[in-house]
Amino acid sequence: MQRFQLNASESISTEEVLIQKLSENLENIKKSDLIIFHTTHSVGVQSFLQFWQKLSEENRFDLNEKLVVQLTSQSLSQITKLTAPAREILGVDSILIARPEGADIILKSQNLSNIVETFEARGNEYYLLDKQSQTSVWPLTRLINYFVANGISQSAIYLLLAVPFLTFVVSFFRQFIGVSTFGVFAPLMLSMSFMVLGIKFGLIVFIVVLLVSYIIRNIFEKVDILYIPKISLLLSFLALSYLGVLGLAVYFKTPINLALAIFPMMVMSTISEKFLASQSAEGMKNAIISTSETIIISILAI
Repeated sequence: MQRFQLNASESISTEEVLIQKLSENLENIKKSDLIIFHTTHSVGVQSFLQFWQKLSEENRFDLNEKLVVQLTSQSLSQITKLTAPAREILGVDSILIARPEGADIILKSQNLSNIVETFEARGNEYYLLDKQSQTSVWPLTRLINYFVANGISQSAIYLLLAVPFLTFVVSFFRQFIGVSTFGVFAPLMLSMSFMVLGIKFGLIVFIVVLLVSYIIRNIFEKVDILYIPKISLLLSFLALSYLGVLGLAVYFKTPINLALAIFPMMVMSTISEKFLASQSAEGMKNAIISTSETIIISILAI
C-alpha cells in the first residue's frame, strides 16, 4: 500500500503552502492508496479541496479508491464540522478523523473496516464522516458549502464567521472583567492577524512593531514635526523593518505564506499609533500594560 502523508501546523495561511506541496506531489498522490493529513484543525483537507478544484479533468482521479484520513489533536466534533463541507464537495464516501496516536493502526491496516474494528477494540477515539453521519441542514451550512464549491477558501469564510465571536470575547473582558485594551477594533484585528500569521510568528512581528515605534518616537521626540508626518515616517520605517522579519522567516523556513502575511503585518503597524498615543497621554507604564492586556485578550479570543 502506497501512502501520502502531509504534516503542517500553525496558521491559516499555511493552506497556500500545502496546496503548492500537493501540486508538486500529484503523481505520488495518484499512486497512493492512503492519504493522511496530520495538520492543526482541518487545514489539510481544506488545502486538498482547493488543490482538487484547481485540477484539470484529465488530472483528476477517483478519490473513493483511496482512504482519506485527518489526524488531529483538536476537538473531533469541531474538526468534523469543518471537514464536512469538503467531504461533500470532493464527493468522497467517507473521511476518517482520528487522533495522531492511531496512525500506527491506520498504517498497518489494509482497509477502513479493519481500522474501525481495531479502534473499537482498543478504545481509540475516532469519527467516521460519511453521508449517514452528515445530517446538518442548517441554511448557513448550505451557504458555506455553496461558497466553498465555487472556489472561496473555507479559511476566508472562517475568518468572517469568527468576527462576532472575537468581538464578544473582547467586549466581555472589557465590560465584565475590567481589562483595558486599545478599544475593540484593535484586539479584534490583532486576533485575526494571529490567526493568519500564527501566534509565534505574530508575536515576533508585534514585538518588532513596538520596538520600532518606541525607537522612532524617541528619535523624533526632540524634533518639531507635525503628528501626521511623524506617523507617516513611523509606518515607513516599520515597513522597512519587516524586510528583516521576512528574512528571518525565510531563514528559519517558517511554514507561512509570506505573500499573505504582508497584510496582517501592516495591520499590526496601525496598532503602533495607539501605542504612541497611549504613551504620550498616560506614560510608558500604562501604555505597556494596555498593550500587554490587548495581546493577552487577542490570544485568548482565538
